[in-house]
Amino acid sequence: MSQNREQLNDRALELLKAYKLDEYREMMEVMVQEHPEDAHVRLHYGTALGVTRPDEAIEQLRAAVELAPDDPVTLTQAASRLFELGEFGLSQKFVSRPGRLVTLSEFVLGSDLVNLAGRLAAEQGDDDRARALLQAAVDVGSEDREHARYAKDLARFLASRGAPDPAREAVADALADHPDDVELRWMASTDPQAPSEAP
Repeated sequence: MSQNREQLNDRALELLKAYKLDEYREMMEVMVQEHPEDAHVRLHYGTALGVTRPDEAIEQLRAAVELAPDDPVTLTQAASRLFELGEFGLSQKFVSRPGRLVTLSEFVLGSDLVNLAGRLAAEQGDDDRARALLQAAVDVGSEDREHARYAKDLARFLASRGAPDPAREAVADALADHPDDVELRWMASTDPQAPSEAP
């Protein structure tokens, strides 16, 4: 199944990047019938259901973790999707496991995991821990494809906690590394006291 899984992941990412969400969901509906015991298929299906059928999405993400309880990639990705669905308690439950299974500095999703832990800490009101983790994700994920997003998360957190100058600094530093990022450029031109999504 490994080759099929790689092909599945490639095709799924193509559909997501092209915002062909209906086609992505339909593809996953077929795949989950053909491979119900594959955690990655369940993970993709849960992602596909997230916008229109969130309750079913949560069940698919739970199923993915049950099928691969010791797979740090599945745990991290499921925790991230659950966070996006507002299931912070369940996300926290899953996000704590990968750190016991892998060395974060060697884990391909290590920076994602640290960033997610920071966002969860912010939701729980642990601002000191949130700031440290969000900053750590920016620092250790400098070569990561999601580095700009980590910086945006840090800047939004800082601004929401009444620290506009550090928020501006976080945006400026990230913009130096990602000068073509439209959202970063927009954030740099607005009041960081209440940054929101770029139009």
